[in-house]
Formats: sequence, structure tokens, C-alpha cells
Amino acid sequence: MSLTKDEFLAGNLEARWKARKVSTPELGDTGHVFVRALTAGEMGALNELLIDSDATMGEKLASSADLCAFFACDEDGERLFDASDRERLLAITPNEFKAVDRVATAGLDYNGFAGDLEGNSESIPPDDSPSD
Repeated sequence: MSLTKDEFLAGNLEARWKARKVSTPELGDTGHVFVRALTAGEMGALNELLIDSDATMGEKLASSADLCAFFACDEDGERLFDASDRERLLAITPNEFKAVDRVATAGLDYNGFAGDLEGNSESIPPDDSPSD
């Protein structure tokens, strides 16, 4: 059966916007946030952010902070951070920054960009799946 335009654009809304839980043990024993699915427009913007393969390590750390701000959300999919939070994310301790990097990597994985940040090529399983 052929879909109508409205059926195509509606898709599976419940699955599309379901947020995935990501543990952040560096920020507290019970700490966690969620990562969200992106729209097609946001994926295009993200692709632009990831294109520069000649980035320095400092630029890659900044990229992780940008990605964390882009993906981190509450359980309902509402963003936790915006562009104005970038410097605060970069100012946290190196141990805490592991949580930023984990959220960035989980967001990339959840949206089909796994491995796009050098050094983060492993998929991060959601909290409800077994890990190694």
C-alpha cells in the first residue's frame, strides 16, 4: 500500500522522539541524562560540525562540548543546554568532561553518526542493554 504525503511526513512519531538514557557516573552515583533524536535539518547542521577532519585536539574537545549541548535532553526530549552553555561545559574538570564526551558519543550513535569523532568509534549501548 502506498503512503500518502501526510502518512510519510508523520512517520512513527513515538519512536522518532524517544530519548535514550545515558549514565554520567562522573557527575554523581545516580547521574544520568538523555540524548535525543535529531530532525533532518539538525542532522544537516551536525554534519557541517563534523566535517573538519583536520581539527586540533582543542577543537575536538570543543566539538564534544557542542555535541553534548546539541544532544543532551530531559526524558521528554527538551534540550538541557544551548549555545550559551558551551564555555561552562568546557570549564568542568577533565574527569567530569568524560561525561560530556560520553553524552556526545551516545548522541552521535543514537542518530547514526557513530565513529564520526576520532577516538570515539565504539557504540555506546543504552543503559538498558548489556555492556562489556
